[in-house]
Amino acid sequence: MQTGVLKNRLLQATDRKFDPETYGFPTFRALLTALEDVLLSVPNTYPPEVELTGDGLATLTGPARTRPESVGNSSRRVRQDLWDAVMDFSSRRRYVWDSVSMRAVALDPGSEPPTQLVLPTITADEFARMRDEFVNARTTTVSEDEALQLTVWAESRHRTMGLPAPLRPVWNLTLKNEVIRRLDAWFATAGVDPPKDTFEAVPESRKGSDADELRRFVRRCVDQMSEAELQRLPIPAEVAFRVGR
Repeated sequence: MQTGVLKNRLLQATDRKFDPETYGFPTFRALLTALEDVLLSVPNTYPPEVELTGDGLATLTGPARTRPESVGNSSRRVRQDLWDAVMDFSSRRRYVWDSVSMRAVALDPGSEPPTQLVLPTITADEFARMRDEFVNARTTTVSEDEALQLTVWAESRHRTMGLPAPLRPVWNLTLKNEVIRRLDAWFATAGVDPPKDTFEAVPESRKGSDADELRRFVRRCVDQMSEAELQRLPIPAEVAFRVGR
């Protein structure tokens, strides 16, 4: 099934109320990526397509799961540069605050010590403790199978999709709250006024737009490209013309 068709089906089934933000994901594409163990991306298809895997069918026909915890209001998301500054510990990059652009800027690993204020990126050990605390607080409130799944998720460092389904949005909101807590404390301690757009609301007119999701994905790819990779990047002539006008 084409991803656009799948999204429309979900909107129809929920009276147009379906929103990936409700489940802790900024975009529909991010939600599909997190569901990679039940939705298989079909290669070489455009528009992109996905198909339900055997595990996905088992999930649909399996026994009832624990009732989801309330995840509160997920209508806002932390601005991407600030989210990365706190959560991107695996790249080993440091993030500094640019007071001119009012944005978090990533420094390359091994670069000179920064002269700007360094933002509070979580460490691998701190992240591991967060996972352990999340698991310990819930092992007695879920089924035996889900408790085992929780333990495996914590010990194996699996992605969010490794959690029992009802707990995935709860974990995403836990991460969001930790990011907010760290940023609030950092701005207060550093004596820096936080940006007014720390949170991004998804405008109604932009929700459901696959083009916008793709555009954000392309921008993030470009941000990670080297000079040589940028030089090899093909740009359609009509796009170059529109930009150059």
